[in-house]
Amino acid sequence: MKSFRLVGIATLLSLCGCAQRIDFSIPDKDAVQLEVYEHGRPVIKCALQEGSGARASLSDWFASNQSDWQWTPVDYVPRRLVRGSTFSLNVMGSTAVFVHNGWSYTKPIVSSELAFLRCEAGA
Repeated sequence: MKSFRLVGIATLLSLCGCAQRIDFSIPDKDAVQLEVYEHGRPVIKCALQEGSGARASLSDWFASNQSDWQWTPVDYVPRRLVRGSTFSLNVMGSTAVFVHNGWSYTKPIVSSELAFLRCEAGA
C-alpha cells in the first residue's frame, strides 16, 4: 500500500514539474462560447461561430501554442472564458488556463495574443 502511494506521489510530482505538450484542436462542429466575467459573474456572453475570424484565430493560437504547458491542480476564477464541449480556456491577463479531459494546464502568455477574444455587437 505504501509503495502505491509513493508511486502516485512521484507521478504527480513529475507531471507538476515538467512542461507538457498539448496536441489540441477545436472540433469543427463544436459549439464554442465566450464569456467575460467580472467579480466572478458572467457579464457578457457570445458564440464564436464556426467560420468566424475569432474562431479561426483561436484555432491558430492553439496550433502554435502546443508546448510549454504546466499541469496544475488548482482551479481559477474565470476572467475571459472560452468553452467548448470538451475544453475550456480561461484567459487571465498574462496566464492562460486550459482544461481538457479533466486535466488543467497553465501557460504564461502575452495578454495581447488573445485580444481577439471579444464579443462583437450582435453576436
